[in-house]
Amino acid sequence: MRGRLARIAVRLGSSLLLMFAGVAAHAAGAPAKPCDASTVDAILQRAYPRHAAPDHIDRRRVVCAARPAQTWLAVPLMAQALNAPDEGFRNGDLELLVADPTSHRLIARLRLKNRMDEDAIEVERLSFERKAYDLAAGTRAVGLRIERANRSRISPLGETTLSLVVLDGDRLKLVLDGLVVAQHNGEIDGPCKARFTNIERRPALSSSRFHGMANLDIAEITTIRYRSQGPGGACRELRSERSTRRRTMVYDGRRYPVPVNWQPLK
Repeated sequence: MRGRLARIAVRLGSSLLLMFAGVAAHAAGAPAKPCDASTVDAILQRAYPRHAAPDHIDRRRVVCAARPAQTWLAVPLMAQALNAPDEGFRNGDLELLVADPTSHRLIARLRLKNRMDEDAIEVERLSFERKAYDLAAGTRAVGLRIERANRSRISPLGETTLSLVVLDGDRLKLVLDGLVVAQHNGEIDGPCKARFTNIERRPALSSSRFHGMANLDIAEITTIRYRSQGPGGACRELRSERSTRRRTMVYDGRRYPVPVNWQPLK
């Protein structure tokens, strides 16, 4: 009887060892998650060693995008405020990092100067676009959006810019730098009287090419709304106007030049 129990115990122990070994092997072979917190923190530590990081990393606003075998990060690097903190004037750059999600090795980086500067107009949101832009065979761009707005109730203002970045070997190339794809402003006079303008620009890849890169067809949609005071003092919308126009942006061999009136506010 004791011998039989001993044999059962041995078999049970062997089974448990095999089970735990299988779990460990599965965990060791599990693919890295490109945008989980531990991966992002490890990449940031690799990119900014403590002794070489005088800039303040605004960790709350770091954004991540997962691409095949790559982790893309947009990292706000904020300097000290030039004025009193309550005045809201801050200077900062934005650095783009591409890294291997498993080894955390940096593949490429690109620092965009003054891209995070804030005064009356603040950076509200950073985001990578989910879709990719296949500009040419073997040339895929990643879209980065920056949303800005002021806090005025009388003259609200905001804009969203789109930049396209291409990974070329161990370099990042900015092929589209700050196209305003959304813009809104308002003029409010009193409790009701107001005029609101909203502009949206929708880029799409064209079948036509120049310098080997697809042209960008832009549909610009402008909507203007007028509001006034109606009977009984209630606010009501008087009318709205909507117009659409189209324009094509062409690659000049280095980038897609952005027309002056489509560039962000300075």
